[in-house]
Amino acid sequence: MFLQRRPWLVAIWNIQWPPGSSPLDHFETQALSAEEPKLLVFGSGRDAITENDRALLNKVTHRRPKRPEDYSQLLAEIHRRAKHSKHPARRTISQQCTTAFMPPSGDGVQTKIHWNPPGKPLFPVVPSLLYGVDLTELSEVDARAFYARKAGQPLDEVEISRLFEEAGRRSTERPPP
Repeated sequence: MFLQRRPWLVAIWNIQWPPGSSPLDHFETQALSAEEPKLLVFGSGRDAITENDRALLNKVTHRRPKRPEDYSQLLAEIHRRAKHSKHPARRTISQQCTTAFMPPSGDGVQTKIHWNPPGKPLFPVVPSLLYGVDLTELSEVDARAFYARKAGQPLDEVEISRLFEEAGRRSTERPPP
């Protein structure tokens, strides 16, 4: 995020430690200046990242990418290794991940979805929250309808309504343990 033309990293959460605890009844926030590179790894899944991958992340944190795609792929590979590790925290890591690169100007953000599960549509949707509601799946439905229309095969209104209703329900339900 940019505030007064300066980059900031902002984290918002309502979870407690240990994993599986009831969510907080409020949101906590933390903002850090992003003018200097920082490595931030959140969530209980971070424990599944090996020491070698942590060292690699620390090493590349202070480099300027010549090709953002290379950074994107590196992050996705570390995500995948953590997901497929033997560490118990791997269960809290999704199969799919999304990487995003924002240049210093803030313009031209590049996103990529990695390790897309079979049957799940592949659309460049960055995970997003609004007032604590995960809007990612709703955005995916919107993107799916847009791309189908663009390809000359629009979804019918009944199908779009069904997809939005299912995504809306899932976005407000507590995920299974």
